[in-house]
Amino acid sequence: RATAIVALDALLDAPARLPDAPVRPPDEGGARHEAAIWPDRRQSRPQSLPRDSRKTRWISLRPDRAHGGRGRPVPDVRGLSRPQRNDPVQEDGHEALHGTDAASGGSVNTIVRLPDGGLLGDNTDYAGFAWMVKRAGLSPKGRNALVLGSGGASLTGCAVLRDLGAASVTTISRSGPDNYGNLDRHADAQLIVNTTPVGMHPTCDASPLETLEAFPALESVLDIIYNPACTELMLLARSRGLPTENGLSMLVMQAQAAAERFLGHALPDAAAEDILKDMTLQFSNLVLLGMPGSGKTKVARRLAELLHRPFVDVDELIVRKAGRSIPDIFARDGEAHFRDLESKVIEGFSAGHCLVVATGGGSVLRERNRRLL
Repeated sequence: RATAIVALDALLDAPARLPDAPVRPPDEGGARHEAAIWPDRRQSRPQSLPRDSRKTRWISLRPDRAHGGRGRPVPDVRGLSRPQRNDPVQEDGHEALHGTDAASGGSVNTIVRLPDGGLLGDNTDYAGFAWMVKRAGLSPKGRNALVLGSGGASLTGCAVLRDLGAASVTTISRSGPDNYGNLDRHADAQLIVNTTPVGMHPTCDASPLETLEAFPALESVLDIIYNPACTELMLLARSRGLPTENGLSMLVMQAQAAAERFLGHALPDAAAEDILKDMTLQFSNLVLLGMPGSGKTKVARRLAELLHRPFVDVDELIVRKAGRSIPDIFARDGEAHFRDLESKVIEGFSAGHCLVVATGGGSVLRERNRRLL
């Protein structure tokens, strides 16, 4: 949001011109995925063409469809972006110009106004997902990929993986020919990408796959969800010692790609790295573990003061929730009841951000607590 606001603020003072940001193909080849949209199919296409119009899919947009949603007119701004939200490209039955590179993504999430009044539709998630793959240290080339979900983000992910040379890219949907009922067909999958919202806050304990046992050849897992920073699906992968990556890097790089379009010039990748580092720290909690009486609460409280972060004491929250002291809970209800209360308390703040947490001495005895933390 901050990136978009800064970019749009700059647009108000920037001269209207076709952005000339460099094309950002994946490292192993591929093409920019974009589509240009102009108001009426009866008009000729705009004269301000992108530098390589052969790699552009031109789409007409009828006046009755040129709105910002629910009948609102398109605002008089030079750019709009919807991160990680992609709308399928509609052609209205007219003949598009030659060139299929833009069509392989099949969706648009950013619109930039051209100098002649036309609109350039781009898919900044393409750059975002490609960077996510790169940061994860993965090479999809020659590997079998399984993409969970069939929405706009799935289309983009599939396009990137194909451009990066994946041997096969299979989309798993709820009702398609490849679905969650016949996953055994894909035992050779080496990379799994989740593009569904399953596992996103607040349903953090949900996963699109209950187990990864059906994939003995699996090498890595990507999940475009970034809240929580480590999803249940990623935890399943980590339990097998597999590398994972969440979608925060994709979010940051797609914002940079949108800003480049809006501002009309390239931004250094180092800026994205800095933003990603800051956001990772903001999303991360600092959790102190240790034996009873080891000083967790005292140290955590001081760290929270120094770091200007909220302080959470698990034992203190349990006492508030039960309305009784911990010795009284143990004496009257037993340890099992206390551990149940402890799990509920940990679940309550587990999706919080930027916290400093002092756990109880036995908080990590339960696997569920360890996963929540």
